[in-house]
Amino acid sequence: MHPLTTAGSKPGQGGFTLMEVLVAMTIVAIVLVSVFRMQSGSADLAAAQRFHTTAAQLALKQMAAVESSNFEMDGESGDFSPSFPGFHWRAGIEDLSFKGMDMLPENDTGSMKKISLAVTEPVSGRTFKLTSLRYVHED
Repeated sequence: MHPLTTAGSKPGQGGFTLMEVLVAMTIVAIVLVSVFRMQSGSADLAAAQRFHTTAAQLALKQMAAVESSNFEMDGESGDFSPSFPGFHWRAGIEDLSFKGMDMLPENDTGSMKKISLAVTEPVSGRTFKLTSLRYVHED
C-alpha cells in the first residue's frame, strides 16, 4: 500500500481537498490579521508613552522658566528646538481670587496665579497639559 493512501482508497488519490485548503488558508489569514493588529496597536502605545514621558519633562522645564520670568510669559509660545524638534509649548497665566483669601494678613499684597502650560506635537496631534497654582508674594 502507498504511504499516502488509506485503506479503501485508490493509489494516487491522497492529499487535501479544495475545501480543506480553503479552510486552512482562512484560519491562517484570521490569525495573521490579529497578529498584525496587535503589532500596530503596540507601536501606537509605545509612541504615545514616549510622547507623554518626553512632554511631561519638557512641561516641567518650561514651567520653571515661566516661574523664573516672574509670571510675565502669559500667552507666549515657542518650541524646544533643536533638542526636541516637533514639540511646541504655550503658556497661560491668570490671576485668581478666592473667598478664602481673607485668611491672609490684611497687609499681605500677594496673589494666587494659575499657570496653564500645554506641550503639543502637531505631527501626532498629541497634547500634554500641566496646570499649577502658585502664591506670589508681592512686596
